[in-house]
Amino acid sequence: MKDTILIADDDTELVKMLRTFFELRNYTVITASDGAETLKMVERKPDLILLDINMPKVDGIEVCRRIRDKVSCPNSGLKSGAILLLRNWTRRY
Repeated sequence: MKDTILIADDDTELVKMLRTFFELRNYTVITASDGAETLKMVERKPDLILLDINMPKVDGIEVCRRIRDKVSCPNSGLKSGAILLLRNWTRRY
């Protein structure tokens, strides 16, 4: 069974590039474009989450907190996989 990576970012070009990179290396890739969608996709139990800090609806820090709260519950059914927080420093706000 292939490992699954959840890429959660609202930058569609970055998501496309990361998806291609990981799929060429034989990973299963699932994506989410905002924090609320990310929280739903976590139910698919990815092995790794690449999580943007600045996302619409629910920011990455809050998403991370909610995931960790669920994982620490013994009956959640979620894996305790790794979460890597990302920040795009090239954006201008």
